[in-house]
Amino acid sequence: MRYFLVSYLRKSNGQMDEQVAVAKNLKRSDYQTTSVILDFKLQSVVQANMQATAIPKEWEHIRDFYYKYYKNYIDGLEKRWTPPSTVTVTSPDTVQELS
Repeated sequence: MRYFLVSYLRKSNGQMDEQVAVAKNLKRSDYQTTSVILDFKLQSVVQANMQATAIPKEWEHIRDFYYKYYKNYIDGLEKRWTPPSTVTVTSPDTVQELS
């Protein structure tokens, strides 16, 4: 999985329902029906709008907002797409740089 998708659906009583999903690929319909799309491979905001109002596409701000509510989804995506650290600890006294 690569993308985190959030859709908002208005119920007949006026309340909003939030629906989240993760996807390997984006479909054409995702751009039309989804309010927020986060790409964890590129760490970018593909789409961000609420009720036809554009939201600033600030990766850290949007990612952090949804992390509070969907920690398990986001942890799984980050585990898959975050590159490994470039520093390796070989013993408590030595640190080795990877090239």
